[in-house]
Amino acid sequence: DLIEHYFAGFVKRSGLSWAQFWELGRREGGEDRAFFMNILAFKMTLRSNAVSLVHGQLSRHMWRDVWKGYDDSDIPIGHVTNGVHVLSYLAPRMRSLLDAYLGMDWEKNLTDAERWARVHDIPDALLWRVRYELKQKTIDLIREDVSKRGVKYGSARMWREELFAKMNSGALMIGIARRFAPYKRADLILSDLDRLDRIVNHPSRPVHLVFSGKAHPNDGMGKNLIEKVLTVCREERFRGKIFFLENYDIRVARHLVQGVDLWLNNPRRPLEASGTSGIKVVINGVLNMSASDGWWVEGYNGANGWTIGPVLKGYEEPQGNVDAEDGQSLYSLLENNVVPYFYERDAAGIPEKWLAMIKQSMQSLAPVFNTD
Repeated sequence: DLIEHYFAGFVKRSGLSWAQFWELGRREGGEDRAFFMNILAFKMTLRSNAVSLVHGQLSRHMWRDVWKGYDDSDIPIGHVTNGVHVLSYLAPRMRSLLDAYLGMDWEKNLTDAERWARVHDIPDALLWRVRYELKQKTIDLIREDVSKRGVKYGSARMWREELFAKMNSGALMIGIARRFAPYKRADLILSDLDRLDRIVNHPSRPVHLVFSGKAHPNDGMGKNLIEKVLTVCREERFRGKIFFLENYDIRVARHLVQGVDLWLNNPRRPLEASGTSGIKVVINGVLNMSASDGWWVEGYNGANGWTIGPVLKGYEEPQGNVDAEDGQSLYSLLENNVVPYFYERDAAGIPEKWLAMIKQSMQSLAPVFNTD
């Protein structure tokens, strides 16, 4: 009834009969077939765009029966990979640094790869100081959130002071903030709590995890994921090491994409169309660790972050126990690559390898994944 109401004018102007109109939204002929608005859109436009290369490949495969007789490569669904509006998520302190080394007009030349190559001219000590300052702002946000919850839930002051005492401003800080949809697997890093315990509570190489996000009100599984994270946060061994920030909004998002050290993104392949949170962190000197899906399939070059599980070049149907295998890969990367890179310092206390990867990340990704 709603379709007939809203499309009556269109059908009249087009000269179509209602039977012909209904066929435009069906996979196959027959009145018992469901009507799809997206199939109607496919048939009424010359071309359609997915939001990443792998999303385009998957979309052509999914909708191939709309174009019977065509090879997947000939189906008119292309892709325009998502990007972010750089100045909306760039920290003012980082912007000042880029002004000094990329030139004052760099923001008018966002796609200029040669301009972005100038990030290698930034002295390591200066970049590290800026990164430290941005992390301090995020730590301040965590303290603010913990204090508010302490008042809200009547938590003892001693409990709050205990959390603050366990926080380490020099620890590797990992951000996991997004919509809590099951396929995004926010709990993948919680799949082996004893192993996670050894990582976050390492005596000389501590790690903090910072979660934030919301689930759709009708998504019971998503809300269960949040409850799972909160339960882990309350465990004695993880108190002061794993945090969940409430009331996720653009303010919280900006603090996290600007202030953490590593951004964790582990969607279940191939369900992430693009993802943009990992793009937002790049311009702030934050590194990515992601499953090979969405934009990261195009972004990862082997030297600008880490890939969880197999490194893919396009759409592939996953095989085997993907969650278990990706969980093992995630922990191994943290233990053997990420944490050692972060804590390996020169005589001045500078993590040269980490900063070299930050510069490679900014040079290779910032001029490509933006909205210019």
